[in-house]
Amino acid sequence: MNMQRERLRLGVRRTLALRLLKQRRLTLAQAAKLAAVSTEDFMALAGAAGVDVVDYPPEELGEEVATARPRLVAKFRSMANARTASL
Repeated sequence: MNMQRERLRLGVRRTLALRLLKQRRLTLAQAAKLAAVSTEDFMALAGAAGVDVVDYPPEELGEEVATARPRLVAKFRSMANARTASL
């Protein structure tokens, strides 16, 4: 019984978080916290539910991508190097 209540509680929190994110009443981080999952997991949850997690005008999105690109490239290189070293 307690397990069912906990599953229901988590389901309600996630549904509410998705709705509030869709309405732009919460940020992605706030919605993930409400849903009691990591930001990455919440992004996957939102994607599966068809809720956009990014709402930038095209010019701002270009700036965000340009800013994030060096960090992402470095992270992927690091991951690739770690994978190669473990082989």
